[in-house]
Amino acid sequence: MPAAEARPPLLLLHGLMGSGRDWQALAEALQADFTVLCPDLPGHGQCPETRCDFAHQAQYLMRWLEDQGHTSAHLLGYSMGGRLALYLATHYPERVRSLLLESSSPGLADPQARADRQVWDATWADRFENEALSDVLQAWYAQPLFDSLRQWPGFDALLQRRANENRGPALARALREGGTGQMPPLWGALAELILPVGCLSGQADARYSALALEMQRCQPRLQLYSLPGGHNLHLENPTAWLRAVQQFYRLPVHHLTPQKRETHARKI
Repeated sequence: MPAAEARPPLLLLHGLMGSGRDWQALAEALQADFTVLCPDLPGHGQCPETRCDFAHQAQYLMRWLEDQGHTSAHLLGYSMGGRLALYLATHYPERVRSLLLESSSPGLADPQARADRQVWDATWADRFENEALSDVLQAWYAQPLFDSLRQWPGFDALLQRRANENRGPALARALREGGTGQMPPLWGALAELILPVGCLSGQADARYSALALEMQRCQPRLQLYSLPGGHNLHLENPTAWLRAVQQFYRLPVHHLTPQKRETHARKI
């Protein structure tokens, strides 16, 4: 896909409690083929936008993209960032060239499940507002979804960076306004997408692997990549992640050789 333009923009969208720095080493691996853009999302890091509902996040990102000199971009989003990327693709289709989702979903179609998730999001938001951030982060990452991430050698440093880069009240707002429970379900919109779309899921992440298969049934053109690892593939298994990204974007093999993938994986 990038061959039609020298280094087209690729917008990488991080997950909840993350920042643009999460992509640093992977962005370096991709910069031969893309102009890689890694913003902090609203409620995270140094982002000046405080409103975290989907509409305002999308408007902010479109303005931010224009400020970088681009009217459109390829989108790659992880978890929360993937949900936002899908929202952008369905609400600003003329601005999105392709869509690649990692461990993400089109939201909850069942109204009761969505209401239950809003309660769950609000419970965690209360904790982020009222407890020490380091304590809540420990509890958050103790969830089974992150079992494999906790085994990753860089986990302790990641946890410290999360605590340094974020503020509890801002994360609370991100959950209350932009959590899964607040997301308008986009399964129908996913089925109607005409741009290239792909999904990466971890083989140890049963929940999102099942969601990925359901998404492929909804959108048969979706290219599915099932990789060794858990929910956070770009950290847990950057070599396989880069290889899948290479395949999706049809990058020249010499740009991401195994040796180069391993070099950049060690920098994460």
